[in-house]
Amino acid sequence: TIPDSIQVIGEGAFRHNQQVTDIDLSNSNIQKIGEGAFLGCKELKEVNLPSTVEEKDNQSLIARDAFKNSGLEHINIPEGTTKIEPGTFTECRNLKDIEIPDGVQKIGMNAFYNSGLNDVMLPSSVDGLGDYAFGQQSGRDKTTIYIPEDASESLKNRAPGYSVIVPENNTVSELANIGLAKIDENGTLINVDKRVSGNIVIDEKISNVDDNAF
Repeated sequence: TIPDSIQVIGEGAFRHNQQVTDIDLSNSNIQKIGEGAFLGCKELKEVNLPSTVEEKDNQSLIARDAFKNSGLEHINIPEGTTKIEPGTFTECRNLKDIEIPDGVQKIGMNAFYNSGLNDVMLPSSVDGLGDYAFGQQSGRDKTTIYIPEDASESLKNRAPGYSVIVPENNTVSELANIGLAKIDENGTLINVDKRVSGNIVIDEKISNVDDNAF
């Protein structure tokens, strides 16, 4: 157990420690998780951070390589985060989904390289994407990157070929075409991806809306 009074977890503090399984810092005043702090912690599955943080002196809450090559399955990126440092989640192959909050501006080189992400939705605030930020080694499925239509041109130009532009005004059918909604053969809307924001129009191709579709 890490007490709520802790503000800094130092560089390499738990490196390759196989006793750490989960970390709850949701009620803490944590200000820094140091470089490689949990690198190689294969038994680490869940990390709960505060819902919001205030970065000070241009210092990221989570330093580079902090969770590299760990067994991480779930972590929340707090509101107020502006940068995801290089290598932070490299080789986190059990990490299947991540929500990147609005306000994040930079995602560093190899930040999610060889992670388990099938897809990720970037907020329009992102304008810098490092080399291989969501890359996968040869033979592994690519991570699809969803980019808002109102994102910066620099992000659109920087994003790799497996990116998809998400229109600002979405019809359900358009969302289904890019994998963000599911419609069955009878025209019933099964669900819309919870990450989709903005206006969503239920178009004429939809005959029914299933329970909890939104």
